[in-house]
Amino acid sequence: MKAFILDDEPLARKGIKKMIDQYPSLEFAGEANNPLEAAELLKEQKVDLLFLDINMPYMSGIEFLNQMTNRPKVIITSAYTDHIPEAFNLKVDNYLLKPIGREQFSKAISKLIIPNDNVKNDSGKGSSQDIFIKHNGQFVKLCLDDILFVKAVQNYIKIYCNDGSYICHKTLKSIEEALPTNRFFRVQKSYLINLNKVSSFESNLIYIEDHTIPVSRSLSQCIKEMMMSKAIIL
Repeated sequence: MKAFILDDEPLARKGIKKMIDQYPSLEFAGEANNPLEAAELLKEQKVDLLFLDINMPYMSGIEFLNQMTNRPKVIITSAYTDHIPEAFNLKVDNYLLKPIGREQFSKAISKLIIPNDNVKNDSGKGSSQDIFIKHNGQFVKLCLDDILFVKAVQNYIKIYCNDGSYICHKTLKSIEEALPTNRFFRVQKSYLINLNKVSSFESNLIYIEDHTIPVSRSLSQCIKEMMMSKAIIL
């Protein structure tokens, strides 16, 4: 998910970028300190998520939002609550109050990268229930429901399934982009998991069958939020 920051405060941009960099599923796509600059930059590339300040030179974040066509998901970042009703009337995805804390940021991101299971992935990628990988010189079909997790090992990946494991000379990023984001999530630099296969978890560990998978410290709260949102808690 490519993320862009539009904010006239350098420290605010720096803080948001630092948090973006801690999420493997987010890719920093650029920044701007005013709406005019942002408009030009966004003509050149498509982004999936916009962090948008309200009070800025030339025009407000609300005015900028009203002018956008084919807009991405939007998270408002503001020090003021005045514009909350107007922002949500424009169907923004979240409204974060500055200074933005890690837990606040984590909750907002978890709602975006794990959409409702019944909703098709916006990118359309991974809509098929099967993938083909090249394993030992031949193409092997794998059912997505059978994949437990994927591990990056040097210059290849190892795909763990119900019936064993498969080696494929691809990058973890390439298979991450091919799989649906509402089911598969990178929990650490070297691990991509099937969220539906998680049997239990704790602060920095996830358990899938008899496998123990480490979770990035910066993502532990996000993982907790995602797991809790997918289950009934007693």
